[in-house]
Amino acid sequence: MFGLNPMTEAGAFACTHDWMRRQGRRVAYPGQRRGASLSPECRGRAPEPSLRWAGDCTRGWGDSEVARSQPAITLRPERRSAVVAGLPVSIEDTRSGKKVSDSPYHIFLFANEIGSRHGVGRIDIVENRFIGIKSRGVYETPGATILHAAHLDLETFVLDREVLRLKMHLSGRMADFVYNGFWFSPEMEFTRRCISISQERVTGSVDLKVYKGNVYVLGRASSLSSYNQALASMDEHGPNRPENAEGFIHIHSLRLKEWSAKKSQ
Repeated sequence: MFGLNPMTEAGAFACTHDWMRRQGRRVAYPGQRRGASLSPECRGRAPEPSLRWAGDCTRGWGDSEVARSQPAITLRPERRSAVVAGLPVSIEDTRSGKKVSDSPYHIFLFANEIGSRHGVGRIDIVENRFIGIKSRGVYETPGATILHAAHLDLETFVLDREVLRLKMHLSGRMADFVYNGFWFSPEMEFTRRCISISQERVTGSVDLKVYKGNVYVLGRASSLSSYNQALASMDEHGPNRPENAEGFIHIHSLRLKEWSAKKSQ
């Protein structure tokens, strides 16, 4: 910015003009805090990948080592569904009894509040930037971690296997587009539309336990899931007969037999 080093000279320049609160040489920068995440930046520490992340470098939502000992249960539906068409519609901390269902944004903030109390969502990673440079980053996303865990579990429960595989592939590509700044691009528009279609039936509820830095799925429910207990059960025959497996195994073993024969030549 204006020919200044973004981490040192720009910070000093901002301080001299009262654009930011002065901070000591050994204290963390405030970092970039948004509704979704916090990315703290410590002077001389974060870029060095072998150094441990110091406690004074974090001004975020919480630490798993000092997290509460009592878990929180979240995303039990206040209405029929906690997620409708892929979007959260309600969230509840059953231990405190607090419920939020007025908007996805406020649901996100409440998820942040729950996650911060239990040290959820902090990661220390090395990124591969668009231009090929590797950089270390420390991020805290407690709310996103909770909602993402619930969403992925509900997708697995509701979506067809092949649709889910395609959606997971497109999600990775979409992440690349967003990270590299291609939000307004034809490939991004195509990907967004495809993912939107995949979310039309992602409706249901998920029960989670948030505890000591982890998010555990306890159960899920959806009237749109194709889950059939009679088919999945090991105790019932259902429509599939044991003798059907012989032809199935024979057909799928043909290419393996051919491959093995050629390999041994």
